[in-house]
Amino acid sequence: MNSEIRNESETLKKEALLIKDNLRELFENISVKVKSSSHSIASFIDDVSPYVKHFFPVEGYNGENTFFNRTVKSAKERLSVSVNKAVKIMSEDSDIHEIISSSIADIDKLSASVATVLGHLESVEMYAVNTMVISARAGDIGISLATISKKMSDLSRQGAALGDKFANQMNSLVTVSEKFVSIKNDIDMLYESSLTSFQLSGRDSFDKFSHSLNSLSVSVNKDLSIMSSAREKLESVIVNYQLEDLFRQDVEKLIFLINYFMRNPSDDDFFSWLVSKKLEAVKHSMDMFLDTLSSIFADIESSYESFISNFNSEKKDNEKKQLSDVWDRINTLQNEYSRHLEGIVGMKLKLKNIASEVEVNMAKFGDFYKKLTDISKNFERIILLTRIELARYDELKRSLEGSLSDVSDIPRLIKNEAERGAAHYSLTYSALKKNLRHYNRSFDVQKEILEECAHSIKKMTDDVNESRIYHDDFEKKMHTHFDEMENLLKSDINRFDAFIEVKNIIDDALSFYKKNAVEGKDYSGMISSLKEAAASQPGVSEYEINMLLSFVSELSEDVSSNAGTIEFF
Repeated sequence: MNSEIRNESETLKKEALLIKDNLRELFENISVKVKSSSHSIASFIDDVSPYVKHFFPVEGYNGENTFFNRTVKSAKERLSVSVNKAVKIMSEDSDIHEIISSSIADIDKLSASVATVLGHLESVEMYAVNTMVISARAGDIGISLATISKKMSDLSRQGAALGDKFANQMNSLVTVSEKFVSIKNDIDMLYESSLTSFQLSGRDSFDKFSHSLNSLSVSVNKDLSIMSSAREKLESVIVNYQLEDLFRQDVEKLIFLINYFMRNPSDDDFFSWLVSKKLEAVKHSMDMFLDTLSSIFADIESSYESFISNFNSEKKDNEKKQLSDVWDRINTLQNEYSRHLEGIVGMKLKLKNIASEVEVNMAKFGDFYKKLTDISKNFERIILLTRIELARYDELKRSLEGSLSDVSDIPRLIKNEAERGAAHYSLTYSALKKNLRHYNRSFDVQKEILEECAHSIKKMTDDVNESRIYHDDFEKKMHTHFDEMENLLKSDINRFDAFIEVKNIIDDALSFYKKNAVEGKDYSGMISSLKEAAASQPGVSEYEINMLLSFVSELSEDVSSNAGTIEFF
């Protein structure tokens, strides 16, 4: 072996040993990082896949256990049921409110009847005053009549006082009833405008939410698909790292070949041909490995860039903003609805209390007609006593008989008005009490239903917000995993430089040994001799012998297929 080939071979051996040691470290470092990233992404996909299937199913919203069907669709239905319940309650109350208002108005109609009675009492009062004047002029014969007339005047004034009390009670009733009507109108307005508007707004918000959730599901599943693709490519990197063993074996065979010829010098051109053949195999493995690794990392980088592009796209931002806006709107709706229901319950409680005041005020009219009837009976007795007294004295009879005839029918008229008023009052008050009892009984039930409606909407909002929390967490996890991917790409792509340095060493060595080999020479016989000699090397490890024999076997197959000649390309 000439000195030039020997020196080059010693240098190549040193470089091959260094390549072998560096490759182990390089492959191990990359393998650890790739396996770690692959495991991290696999764990993430395993963690989030059930939630994505629940919240953002790619096949649509057909499954019963999906978030849309279990929460969104259910919440929309609960909202509709809740509002319809509230509307039904308000509608039923509206009828009762009208009945109560009508009952109050009917009581007010009694004022005309009372005014008629007061007119009659005024006539009686005028008669009583006139009788007392005439009795005083008549002297002793008018004393008894004057006493009777005084009682008649007192009775008339008693009736007038009763009428004033009725008027005051009626004023109080009217004041309370005006409060009742005012709050009733407020509730009706809240029912007609707010609840109806809320129902329409809620339906529209859920339709938008459904649309936005559907669009977001497409994006989320696209993101997850990108991560799955990245994981598959990382798994491919791990599989292709098995090339390291083949590459290392080729380098070892090259080292053992140099060792053999250093110990057993032979034809320099045969040695150069053998080395060039192994260098070509090493170069081929290196090229294949670099091409494969570059392609895989390029695909991973493409997946990463696709993810970033999709995740940060204007369309995705718009989808997230739309969904966020709908989330906010649903929360606003829940607050508005709860406030409306609280307002309704508060006003209904006021209405209940005022209705009780109405009942208390109307109860005060109960003894009015009885007292009025008693007054009419007393008038009848006094008029009878007056007639008896006038029959005793012609002078008084001539003066008062005509005016007595004018007032003698008044007790009957008062009695008739009292009976009609009492009957009307009895019917009106009974109807009012019946409706108030119904109103009071239903209030607690209605309050419970309305509070249940508010709770249902609150639960609906909590369920809907769960998707918001999950989606935000999903985005954070996606960014975390792809940050890891970016770090991996940045660190390991730069490590290709080491492989390229190895490739340059191999290219230079291959060029040298090709120049020292004889092109077209038949080395088949020398290969057979090499095989025999390599198998019986004293002091050489069995592993080294086996590796060298493996290389010779490869050459034998290659020579047979190429007619024993070497071809450079």
